[in-house]
Amino acid sequence: MRKLIVLLFITWVSFGFAQEKKKIDFSVNTLKYSMNSIKELRNFNWKNLEKIASFNGKGTKVRLEFTLDVPKTKEQSKLMYTYAVEGKSEDINDLITSAKKGLNGIKSVSKDKIKIDLR
Repeated sequence: MRKLIVLLFITWVSFGFAQEKKKIDFSVNTLKYSMNSIKELRNFNWKNLEKIASFNGKGTKVRLEFTLDVPKTKEQSKLMYTYAVEGKSEDINDLITSAKKGLNGIKSVSKDKIKIDLR
């Protein structure tokens, strides 16, 4: 009985040591943000985009896409505005600045009275 317990213990320990520990590499290539009103951008944390891009390698391409769905009238379907910027992850600050400028353009078309902070 002891030999069986020792044999089972040794087998169990050997399976534990035989397991390979693999490092999982991942990257974020596309971030899509959909909103019903441009006012939803008040709570958007632009610093999080920098953190997300920091997980990527230097040459990784990143795409930021923002979609605004607004109802036009009861008779017509929704209007959809989409703005996307694409570039490398090391240029994330330039991509964020371009996205903010594009979203200010969408804001002027959608007639919302909100200023998107370009800081």
